[in-house]
Amino acid sequence: MKNFHANGNTIGFTAGGNINAGAGVVIGALLGVAVNDVASGTAGVAAVSGVFELPKASGFSVSPGEPLSWDGSKFVANGGILNGAAVAYAAANTAATTVLAMLCPGAGALSGGSE
Repeated sequence: MKNFHANGNTIGFTAGGNINAGAGVVIGALLGVAVNDVASGTAGVAAVSGVFELPKASGFSVSPGEPLSWDGSKFVANGGILNGAAVAYAAANTAATTVLAMLCPGAGALSGGSE
């Protein structure tokens, strides 16, 4: 296929602040996970497909397949800046501070500001 460019599992970005490997990062309407540590103002690479254990605010539960809302550092019950860019891969109860999240490229919607 002459027009194939990439598998689309990762995307490049420029860090707006220091980002640790494994941290969630908003790239346009995508939620990615930093592949390596990235210093502020430098280029990095984020995975944009797959299942990752990411931070979740306590106080709300999620079921598999439920859309998640990201606030820039963790998933929240509401008020996130990026909605629907990931779904719960497994259930997480109200006490849980992490959730297995399946990234959903192309499904995210910004609801104000971005990282």
